[in-house]
Amino acid sequence: MNEEFLFSSYKQAYEYLKINPKVFHFKIEDHYRSENKITHNNNLIYAMGIGPTIYPGYPKFNHLEISQKPILDKLENDGYVNVFRKLSSGYVMYLGKYRFYDYKKKLAPNGFVYFQFVLKKIKYNL
Repeated sequence: MNEEFLFSSYKQAYEYLKINPKVFHFKIEDHYRSENKITHNNNLIYAMGIGPTIYPGYPKFNHLEISQKPILDKLENDGYVNVFRKLSSGYVMYLGKYRFYDYKKKLAPNGFVYFQFVLKKIKYNL
């Protein structure tokens, strides 16, 4: 079953899917300079961790490892994280639940260090 849904806002998505907006989840926005990547028909996601950005998915300063704690806690406690994608049209797409696959410290083209999470889609229904 396809788990992807299209919404006009994050608020509408949270209400429809009954997701607490205060619980950590990934919000990936389309931007041509983004370090975030969605591959293999939305089954594998390379998402930048928590930290300041110039553009969506592009670091402004070095990101701290301690800042990644909300992501790591959510993945450790629940085993998954919800992922949303904001399209260039402004619509919000719910991509589904993803589990932790890998975690890397990377260097962006502008010289700043950031953390990249690799997430793999969970293949069961909501």
